Amino acid sequence: MTAAHQPAPTPGGAFNTSGLYTALQSAGVPQQPPSASDWYFDTGASSHMSASPGNFNPSSLRSSSSTITVGNGARLPVTHQAHTLIPTASSPLYLNDVLISPHLVKNLISVRRLTRDNNVSIEFDPCGFSIKDLPSRVEML
Repeated sequence: MTAAHQPAPTPGGAFNTSGLYTALQSAGVPQQPPSASDWYFDTGASSHMSASPGNFNPSSLRSSSSTITVGNGARLPVTHQAHTLIPTASSPLYLNDVLISPHLVKNLISVRRLTRDNNVSIEFDPCGFSIKDLPSRVEML
């Protein structure tokens, strides 16, 4: 690639999102903010994380004073830890030790923790994803 084809750098090396938002709007991508109950897979997260203790059964909440270090090095305070499960037709998937920080924007499921804690695999394809029991390869979700 020649220098003429590379995008111009933004001041201070920061990513300019205005062009991205304009492109998404013209492509018809919905601009609604995520719901507090929506969860997103994160292949880089080392823990499951949520912004709201309201996403969990109160009996599963434990106070916590740890922190989450995010990509830019900032530290977010963790107020609680919790656990929950995702029901499936065969057996539930457990989300253990979910870190709760009110400063988070999205609820994240750590792909690595989910696969380790439940002995499952996650397969991504153009249509979405599937979660399979690792020993039997039977699709669970």
